[in-house]
Amino acid sequence: MAKLTKKETAFNERDALTDMREAERNLLRAYAGAAAEGGSRRLRTLLAQNFAAAAEDMYAVDCAMQREDQERGGVSAEEIKRAYTEFSRRGADLSEN
Repeated sequence: MAKLTKKETAFNERDALTDMREAERNLLRAYAGAAAEGGSRRLRTLLAQNFAAAAEDMYAVDCAMQREDQERGGVSAEEIKRAYTEFSRRGADLSEN
């Protein structure tokens, strides 16, 4: 295996944001799955709260990515808003159950 240079292994801001967004997405999936399997109302409530917090974190990461994209030209504000609305809706669906 070839040895990578420091420049080749360094994360840029976009890579870091993409990693954070993927981690938040995985958290959302885990919370949604756990909430569906949760045995008690208290557990489901806690999972729904954690889901909402993770959705807010993901929204913050998406906003940071949007700012970076606008500097380079890319993802629109409408796409970010649509993603936030979708995750908020999913959080509300979990809260009802």
